[in-house]
Amino acid sequence: MTDETLKSSPLQALHEELKATMGCYAGYALPEHYPLGMEVEHLHTRKQAGLFDISFLGQVRIRAKEDNAAVVAEALEALMPLDIMGLEKNRVRYGLLTTDQGGIRDDLAISRQEEEFILTLNGQNREDNADYLENAIGNDCRLIREFDRAMLSLQGPLSAEVLARVLDQTTIMGMRYRDSLAMQWEGGSLIVSRFGYTGMEGFDLSLEASQAEAFARRLLDDPDVAPAGLETRNSLRMEAGLCLYGADIDKTTSPVEAALVSSIAACRRAGGARAGGTLVPGRSKGRWNMAYTASALVCVRKGTCCWVAVWNSSRMKEGQTGSGALRLAVSVRPCGP
Repeated sequence: MTDETLKSSPLQALHEELKATMGCYAGYALPEHYPLGMEVEHLHTRKQAGLFDISFLGQVRIRAKEDNAAVVAEALEALMPLDIMGLEKNRVRYGLLTTDQGGIRDDLAISRQEEEFILTLNGQNREDNADYLENAIGNDCRLIREFDRAMLSLQGPLSAEVLARVLDQTTIMGMRYRDSLAMQWEGGSLIVSRFGYTGMEGFDLSLEASQAEAFARRLLDDPDVAPAGLETRNSLRMEAGLCLYGADIDKTTSPVEAALVSSIAACRRAGGARAGGTLVPGRSKGRWNMAYTASALVCVRKGTCCWVAVWNSSRMKEGQTGSGALRLAVSVRPCGP
């Protein structure tokens, strides 16, 4: 894909002004990092707050034609091994959209706002998965694509204090992890979710494209906030042991192999969680996800061969790298058994 065919984020002008190094993410031109570099951004986000442009993700709303949330929940539970019936209003859950064979079609966030549900899809397959959902949920539900909305992510231990200074302090500081609230900001709709993809405190923010730059500038005016690129988000994600769709998990991977059984609701596990008519957790080819670090400051990329010592044995097992990045002076939390 050439630079001419890449889509632009609503924050394109701001990224250029901040002299970001740009890359291709799911068909969008988005920042890899800014002039201070990935390691500085990584450590700043861990200590204070980093602002990421994640507009390559795709949001869809699903509601019943009769505005009955139970109808939507029942339709989605046939596609995801998740307790969607039990999802309370203004709450978010992480879940897996599975194939008929028990593989992972997508991993996503799902929130409930009144009588409708909002799903945040991975960018690379958002059109295909939106089509799949639209066909699978049946005639009693309808799906609305909102791919034109901007999405930002404010992550770091000071993110709540920063956001409280920009929005209403009482509301933001009172939000629990995985709370999601719809509100207004300067006349436009804003959805604030205490959630993220860095393994730490933070917020994902969905807002109208026309307001994205003004809102981002307001956040960046705060001395605790620094702009951060998606390579930095990737290093934070790997440090936290979180999977990346297309690198660590895909349609050939089961939740067991991905060490994501915890994402399957306990109430859906009796007799084996089922989605699409297939038993999900029991499928495994003897492979699993785990974390490792290189012994030198090198960049380990997807597909790199690695050898792993088998537990309680003198044997070594060959593996293949899923996600990889330049080793930084940071800690790693293993993501598998």
